[in-house]
Parts: sequence; structure tokens; C-alpha cells
Amino acid sequence: MKRRIRFLGGFFRDVREQKLWYDLRSTQAGAKFKQEVDAAVRHIRDWPESCHVIRQDVRRKGLKNFPFTVVYFTDTKETVVVGVMHFAQDFGLWLKLRFGLEEE
Repeated sequence: MKRRIRFLGGFFRDVREQKLWYDLRSTQAGAKFKQEVDAAVRHIRDWPESCHVIRQDVRRKGLKNFPFTVVYFTDTKETVVVGVMHFAQDFGLWLKLRFGLEEE
């Protein structure tokens, strides 16, 4: 049985901002970025337990041709996609800025 998938608002903001950044450089790059995010989300939906664990129940699915990763967590009922993070970002700082959480 597939889990329900839910997106936090920050995810859509992240995608919009990064797509715009790539669109300003090349419309093809912006479209390709969005396609890769969509493919990552489909992978997360279909195989949520298959991606790299960042900490406890928080996981990430990297994009193939862009230095970004989709961050999400799962429980028995749903998968929650929380955002898109650049690989160069510090995960602990990203959590703190995004949610006011300290990395464990």
C-alpha cells in the first residue's frame, strides 16, 4: 500500500525559486530542473524507504544533473516532502532556518 504524499509550502517555494534562477540562465535549464524535481518526487512516492537517510526518519533524494536534493520524511501513513536543499548547504543550519530545529 502506498503512503499518502503531502508537501509543505516551503517545497513549492524552493522549486519556484530555483527554477526561476535556472530560467534566467536558460529556459531549457529551468524546465529540466523542474522535470528532475518531478522525477525525484515520483521516486519518493513509489519507493520512500529507498533514499539516503540524513537523520532518523529524514531522507533525501538527489537530483541527477543539478546540485540539489529533495528532503522528506516518512511515517507509516504518509510521506511529507519538506523542501529542496542545495548540496552545499549545511543540513543542520537548513533545519534551523527552515523549522527552528536543531540537528540531533
